[in-house]
Amino acid sequence: MQTKTLDLRKVFGMIISYDENQQPDSPDKPFEVVTELYPGGKSALHIHPNQDETYEVKEGEMQLFIDGGWRTLQANQYLTVSKGTVHAFRNTGTQKAVAVNRHSPGLRFGQMLEETQDLINERKLTGATGVKNIIYICLQMMKYDEV
Repeated sequence: MQTKTLDLRKVFGMIISYDENQQPDSPDKPFEVVTELYPGGKSALHIHPNQDETYEVKEGEMQLFIDGGWRTLQANQYLTVSKGTVHAFRNTGTQKAVAVNRHSPGLRFGQMLEETQDLINERKLTGATGVKNIIYICLQMMKYDEV
């Protein structure tokens, strides 16, 4: 198995790895990644309009915002977020959390992650705050609106 690793710590506080045999554009199959979410790592509130998303914590703990509140998931716990549901994730602890994250169907989720890594490598995207970064993130969300 060939593994690809994306270092998205500057924006989301996480490193993602996945089997390269998965297609980054997978309209009919799930796209699965292993996420290392570092303390302080987080996402904004968001929706996947056409995908169910599952978080399965393997190590540590992380919090998921769903149904109007935060829920803590610990090792060996999982939660599925149905498509169209507002959610977010974060790590407020002091230890790294490791989770398997699955988007089903994958659609262009992998492609979006790879392009985000390219923007970081090109120093166009340098964080999650600031006008320039927010513009790039918004452009990504518009380009991948089905995801």
